[in-house]
Amino acid sequence: MAVWLNLAVAYSPLDRMEEARAAVSEVLKLSPNFSLEHFAKTLPYKSEAVRQAIVDALRKAGMN
Repeated sequence: MAVWLNLAVAYSPLDRMEEARAAVSEVLKLSPNFSLEHFAKTLPYKSEAVRQAIVDALRKAGMN
């Protein structure tokens, strides 16, 4: 699942939305109860800006 999350985060800022949404779709297939809020709390980065950039990229790709 981590690979699909990383792909969504990578594609989203590049405006490759078809690929980003496909990656999000795969995440939700593997983990239908995926929570972006919980995921954001578990990110291992000290920088809030980095965490927020990842969350923003996933939201842009259609993750709720």
